[in-house]
Amino acid sequence: MTINPILKQAGPYKVNWVPCPHSTMPVDLTLPRAGILHTTEGGFQGSLQVFEHHFAPHFEVGLDKGVPTINQLVKVGVIGSACRAHNNKAIVQIEMVGFSKETLWFTDDKTADALAHLMVVIEAEYGVPLTHPWKDGDFGKAGHNAHRSAGKFGHVAGWFGHGDMPDPDAHWDPGAFEWSKLFALATAIKATK
Repeated sequence: MTINPILKQAGPYKVNWVPCPHSTMPVDLTLPRAGILHTTEGGFQGSLQVFEHHFAPHFEVGLDKGVPTINQLVKVGVIGSACRAHNNKAIVQIEMVGFSKETLWFTDDKTADALAHLMVVIEAEYGVPLTHPWKDGDFGKAGHNAHRSAGKFGHVAGWFGHGDMPDPDAHWDPGAFEWSKLFALATAIKATK
């Protein structure tokens, strides 16, 4: 399968190419297609400055001065480096501008729309289905947790949070994110095509 390494458009959103330093190690394309959703825990420009030096994911999505923006930082087909390990098992990683919460939460409408459009394109281009292996509110907490040892990542296709990544990862973003709301939005977008 040929991988389109750089996206140019996600629905009405232009995808800006902002190359960042990253590994040239390829992702494992024999595994079920998976993506990882992170939260920046900071603003758009401050996070981008960090990514321009290290730990870049494939995409950054959020409001840049109030405008929904999608940046691609790493070519798809090589690893994004936003996890401590197992980066080669995810074909894409997205940093959504926002802050994780331990109670159910969802991002602002503009970011959600851009993210949903990007996920629709990722599903069509790279085969990552609009699914998450756990129910809303059941999230991988900081440190070692049941999600990390569940054996799903690398064996189940779909979207995972950083808190679902196997050890040695310890981050818990995006927390209690409402995945079903995001997937419903993406499904509605697909229905209009």
